[in-house]
Amino acid sequence: MKNFTSILVGLILMNLTSNIFQTNARATQAGEFTEREEIDRSFTLSPGARVDVSSISGPVEIRTSEGQTAEVHIVRTARNREDFLLRKFIVEHTPDNLIVRSDDERDRRGNRQVQIRERVVLELPRKIDLTVKSISGSVTVGNIGGPVQASSISGPVTIGNVGNAVKLSSISGSVRLGSVNDHLSASSVSGSLSVTLTRLDSRGIQLSSISGAVELRFEGELNADFEVTNISGRVQLDVPNVTFQGAADGSNVRARIGSGGSPISMSSISGNVRLERR
Repeated sequence: MKNFTSILVGLILMNLTSNIFQTNARATQAGEFTEREEIDRSFTLSPGARVDVSSISGPVEIRTSEGQTAEVHIVRTARNREDFLLRKFIVEHTPDNLIVRSDDERDRRGNRQVQIRERVVLELPRKIDLTVKSISGSVTVGNIGGPVQASSISGPVTIGNVGNAVKLSSISGSVRLGSVNDHLSASSVSGSLSVTLTRLDSRGIQLSSISGAVELRFEGELNADFEVTNISGRVQLDVPNVTFQGAADGSNVRARIGSGGSPISMSSISGNVRLERR
């Protein structure tokens, strides 16, 4: 009887162990990211400090306010704890500089694939110089007083009012800008682009390889030299004092707006282009 009981208990334990292994295997196959890591930091930044955010596997949200306090909130999830060690997260700070990025150590630890999901929320002063690059997710940014650069973004980009120049490249999604008070440059955007320009400097606007509609709104009087080449859409210039130059052939349009001045140059646009007075 004792032997029978021992055998029965052993079979039950084997069955439970088998079920646990099967459950874990199914969780891994289903891609469940059950391990969690959180990072919370607080710093002080000087006015005009440079902030670099890069190599993030997930969305980035940057909220801005007056003052000099910077808050860093990061949530990371993975299938196992070892992945956090293989791909560490780096936050480096000086009063004039803040770096927020993940560090991929696969080259030093072997070729095992590491998968981590990240969500980055930053609360920053408005008076900064911001660079965001290599983001696998959407990017949302509040009002920024200094220049903004964004590149290699796999998702839509939304930015508030920018008091300086904006440079965008390799954006896999639509782009929405509140306003720009300087130079605007955008290239290789897989989506529409919409922005309000409060002022143009001598460099004007350069747009190239935009796979979507382009809407530019202008505040105040506009004096510019407009040119678009290789466009697969209509051009609509709803601004005062437009003088077309040369014969438009459907894919190329040139015009002087007002007395001319800053260039508004576009090339390879797969969508309609509209300029309007706000």
